[in-house]
Amino acid sequence: MNPARLVFTLAFAFTPRLAFAEDEIQCALQARRVIVEGRGFEQPNNSETLVKVGHYIAKNALAGCPASCLTQENDTFHICDAAAKAKLLDVSTDISCATSIYNLASDGCISKTVSCLNHSLTKDICDLVDTAFDVDCNVDLGGLQLMCKNAPQPSKHKGQSCTCNNQCFNSACGRLEAGADSLVCCPSGENDLYAGFDYCTKMPNGNACFSDAMCASGFCEGDSGGLAQGKCSTPQPAGSKCVQNSGCSNRACARAEAGAESLVCCPSGETDSYAAFDYCTKMPDDNACFSDAMCKSGICAGNDGGVAKGTCASELPAGSKCTKNVECTNRACGRPEAGTENLVCCPSGETDSYAAFDYCTKMPNDNACFSDAMCKSGICSGNDGGVAKGTCSSLLPAGSECTKNVECTNGACGRSEASAGVSTCCPSGATDLFAGFDYCTGMPSGTSCWSDAMCAGGDCKGNWDGLERGNCN
Repeated sequence: MNPARLVFTLAFAFTPRLAFAEDEIQCALQARRVIVEGRGFEQPNNSETLVKVGHYIAKNALAGCPASCLTQENDTFHICDAAAKAKLLDVSTDISCATSIYNLASDGCISKTVSCLNHSLTKDICDLVDTAFDVDCNVDLGGLQLMCKNAPQPSKHKGQSCTCNNQCFNSACGRLEAGADSLVCCPSGENDLYAGFDYCTKMPNGNACFSDAMCASGFCEGDSGGLAQGKCSTPQPAGSKCVQNSGCSNRACARAEAGAESLVCCPSGETDSYAAFDYCTKMPDDNACFSDAMCKSGICAGNDGGVAKGTCASELPAGSKCTKNVECTNRACGRPEAGTENLVCCPSGETDSYAAFDYCTKMPNDNACFSDAMCKSGICSGNDGGVAKGTCSSLLPAGSECTKNVECTNGACGRSEASAGVSTCCPSGATDLFAGFDYCTGMPSGTSCWSDAMCAGGDCKGNWDGLERGNCN
């Protein structure tokens, strides 16, 4: 049998949990021997006999035993049944059956009434144990170590020299520190595998080490991630220089600010990854940063969306310069007037989008604007319907020059006579549409007109029904 299969096979071993009578052990092992000796059987009727033997063992194991044995008995029957059907050519199923029966005995689930052919121990399993130990002295023998008389028995206490785990009462034989050649039964009762060698765990500070797992402190300083020999050391407090998370008592080692090359144990106890590097979180105001997540305030002002280095800052009041909404107390960062590239926290607390840019709303009169929505008055005068830059203005009285109805107090902006090229807030407060243009109504006598509706007297004399320009009569 190859070593790999052998180790797999012995994985079926178990450790007895309760004391039980010697004759019950003998009985269980003898029943197992009956099955093992069936390996030579080849005829179908003999295979059936093997199944019956397994069935007999399982059924009779319950005589006078507690109900807790029912599930265990059922599992044992199926395991032995599988072994019998395989004609026991697969050693792993063979040992599974044997150890399952032995396990029943360990829990008191095999009564003394089981009829056994004799009380002699079979040596098949123990021969396998001897072979396994010759291949690898650290193989886990489990309960088989107790069952087989010739199996290696522990005899070494903590600190005594050893060569194999099975020699130690605590089953842990290893090197006391990195670079050591001799082995002892580990004081910690545990060992850790590194580069093919076992090392004791929980080494004290000052011991040479290769990994954090070897040290009681959980920190092997200077091991270069396991590539070099380090020294077990105490993790450092927040603010101390470090090279790896395990070197910090809070397990958080990172850059303290954007642009830094050295690492420290983060005061926050947390890190955030940015562009493949770890940075401390909850940085104070004025620290250089790349992302909002780095700052205690949650604001990395001036980072241009993460592509530039910014500065941690508290929330800004209205009127302060900003780069994004989150920087402002009122969460409104926009251009304060048309044509500017600078952004401020809007005094209005609101923004309006125009041509893909955010502009503050409720701008005061005389501010440059692109739309009525930007102005407190609701009037962006002279913006030519949004295609030109205008000026925020108040409502205009009748007679004032205008470009649209909304600019006028009376809501009526039109041409004051047929020959006019500009519009004014109509004194009449009303307009009439002619040939695509708005004209004021209620024009006085003598004013040029296109239609009767434009005249206060209702008569546009000489207009030839709108084909020519007339005069109000």
